[in-house]
Amino acid sequence: MRAINPRIGIIAEQHLKGHLLATTLREQGYDIAFNGSPGRLLEAWWEQDIDLWLVDLHDVSVWQNILDALCDKVTVPVLYSDGPAPTQGSIEHKRWVRRLLMKVSDFVGLPNPAAALAAQTDPVALSPLTLPASLKPTRPDVLTHVWSLGASLGGPAAVKLFLDRLPQDTPVAFLLIQHIDAPFVESLASVLCRNSHFECEVAQPGAKLRHGKVLIAPTEQALDFSADGEVLATNKPWRGPYAPNINQAFSTVCGKVKAEHGIIMFSGMGDDGAQAVSELANQGIPIWAQSPQTCAMSSQVDEVIKTGCVSLEAAPEYLASHLLEHLARQNNINH
Repeated sequence: MRAINPRIGIIAEQHLKGHLLATTLREQGYDIAFNGSPGRLLEAWWEQDIDLWLVDLHDVSVWQNILDALCDKVTVPVLYSDGPAPTQGSIEHKRWVRRLLMKVSDFVGLPNPAAALAAQTDPVALSPLTLPASLKPTRPDVLTHVWSLGASLGGPAAVKLFLDRLPQDTPVAFLLIQHIDAPFVESLASVLCRNSHFECEVAQPGAKLRHGKVLIAPTEQALDFSADGEVLATNKPWRGPYAPNINQAFSTVCGKVKAEHGIIMFSGMGDDGAQAVSELANQGIPIWAQSPQTCAMSSQVDEVIKTGCVSLEAAPEYLASHLLEHLARQNNINH
């Protein structure tokens, strides 16, 4: 995918349907180049820099000229909407959104997740949770807990909500393995933690897993770690079709870094991560997942849940509160 977001043109006979399609795609980072009724289209629009036309026409006979133009003048993909959208908030609506995102991404790829986060006006922010009294801040050189977060389409917004809820001095280092194109990694690092108490940076050689920090896996080379959490150079690509590869990163960090580990899978497409969690769960590592009904795209979470290894499913903000409770219980056991 190129280094700017895919540009979508929406032709919708009904204004509300066009608005819903545009809002759904824009929330995931796609650029909406045109959104209007077929009667608003001018000849010049067929020459615009648009990567995909999304068409929703109910009375096809009235707009035959539009269909003819799509056949004769458009060289980019044309996707026809699949009927009316179900009531917002319903299970059927969430499934409709997932089908739409999957079809669009199949044609034009995934958008820039950092741009989607940066463009969002933050909702009325939930206040950070209170750090349990038993969880005292640790020295900067002490690494006790590492939690690895896997994410793809729709993941950054969920991960951001999760991080925003965690209080200052939460004694955890996070590794985020996000399916993302290389040009977008740095920009994701700059916006992911803008409202949280965490620092965020790309995991380049020499960087370290530390409490209060989020490292984002790079795309250009696979990760390796020393026992104390320092990122080591591999000069090797990620294995398989994904860069970064969630399965590979989960196995590496949990196998190399000396700390208490945990895994959380967030919204995404595909099945990356499902292979690694079975082995890690057998080692006693907790495997959690964002609840499928709160995911923009739940297929990645669904595949992990199918392994039978997931011990907790919750919305991102509740995953944060469960993490604090889990850390407090571990701390009490260790002391």
